[in-house]
Amino acid sequence: MWTLHRTTALLFFTGALYSSTALATQHSYQIDSASASGKLSWLLFNVAHSGADFAEVSGNIVLNPEDSTDDKITVHIPVGSIDSHNALLNKQLKSESFFDQQNYPEALFESQRVVKLTGDHYQIYGSLKIKGIVRQVMLNATLDQGNPAKMLASHQHIGFTASTSIHRSWYAMTQYRPMVSDVIDIAIAAQATER
Repeated sequence: MWTLHRTTALLFFTGALYSSTALATQHSYQIDSASASGKLSWLLFNVAHSGADFAEVSGNIVLNPEDSTDDKITVHIPVGSIDSHNALLNKQLKSESFFDQQNYPEALFESQRVVKLTGDHYQIYGSLKIKGIVRQVMLNATLDQGNPAKMLASHQHIGFTASTSIHRSWYAMTQYRPMVSDVIDIAIAAQATER
């Protein structure tokens, strides 16, 4: 009985120590909406480049410098912030035919797996929800403010860029094909502050 109790206590202590160590190595950051910027890009007639900017991006980032598989990223993109610098195109982009701002005011990305590559490069796998439709995507991301280890050691600020490509037809945006390409490139750059 004594051996069983001692073993149970030892397992409990070991588990608690492991949990506290894991929590200690995680750092939570909040995306600075004022510094965040993004770009949607597509082709017209398979030749000319066109696009729109977006802003007011918000979200949270949890990083574990010892194990990137613990990392979690959530990003909210308000549809109302999309700006093509053309009033007519803005109206179309926010209409039911495209992002449908009235019924779906934001796009949402939630990571499911983060893979560290070489240096400060990462692949982020997750779901992108637009117009209530969820599709799996992969983002290429970079921590872009110098030495990532030094940034994480400061526990204050990080900067990052990320990019991916989607097919707008995945999200029931099929108008004006093939004049407007089905593939849409998405790029975002932002800073985040530790909470």
